Amino acid sequence: MEYKIGDVSKFLNISDQMIRYYEKHGVIKPKRKGDGKYRYYDAMDIFWLYEAMKYKEWDINIADVKDIISDGYFDKLGVKLRDFSKQLKDQIKNEELLLGRIIEIEKRLAVGQYNIENFWVEQVPSMYRFNSNIGSTGDNYTFEEKDFPMKSYIFTKDYISFFDVLVEFNDNDENWSYAIDKYTLDQLEIEIAEKTELLPDQLCVCTIIDMGEFGDFNSDCLNNLMNYLKERDHQLVSKIFGIIVGRGSVAGKLNRIMKIYAPIKTL
Repeated sequence: MEYKIGDVSKFLNISDQMIRYYEKHGVIKPKRKGDGKYRYYDAMDIFWLYEAMKYKEWDINIADVKDIISDGYFDKLGVKLRDFSKQLKDQIKNEELLLGRIIEIEKRLAVGQYNIENFWVEQVPSMYRFNSNIGSTGDNYTFEEKDFPMKSYIFTKDYISFFDVLVEFNDNDENWSYAIDKYTLDQLEIEIAEKTELLPDQLCVCTIIDMGEFGDFNSDCLNNLMNYLKERDHQLVSKIFGIIVGRGSVAGKLNRIMKIYAPIKTL
């Protein structure tokens, strides 16, 4: 039997324009009648359209469909499906990593506000730290217009969720950077810049601080931690650093929550 374009459109739930688009790319070759004014489609045209619609969902470019179905069908389609299979596996892996990351952030937010000025010891996994364009002394910040390692990754939709904002406390100022744990970066297969710092897997005394309203944050926020370390006779092995847990207002008050890490010498 022969069918008009409107019939095929209803059969396959696609528009007339899409059918003509497939025809333009040689997927189908409908018969023409009435001095070429009218198109008529047979069963095989409908089958080809159905196959092409599937190929589209398999990330096969429409320009390749004609080549696939014309000759070497099994080999050519097999190559495309292997490519798509790898793409899906990578996508699933990244989405599983993102799910784990979101659960981690959710837990940070849930418990952070209840652990302010509490202290505990934690084994912190190794992480990469990348310099930023931010410097500060307390809440006096400077932003430089410069590129820095990983900038092209950190601020993209695919990767921004995996990076933490990290601050390293020096004697008179703070050094701000971006950090990502080594396992996650390895799984994402991101090519890192040469000049990066790998913070080792280490034992840390941890606490949560509220940085307060904007302008309140300074090195005094570490006083309670330093007293705790002294009382417990813990010896620092490297600089204290912090990771932003969250920023936002609650009941009209700005809450800036930071998790502090004090790397200590193991017993």
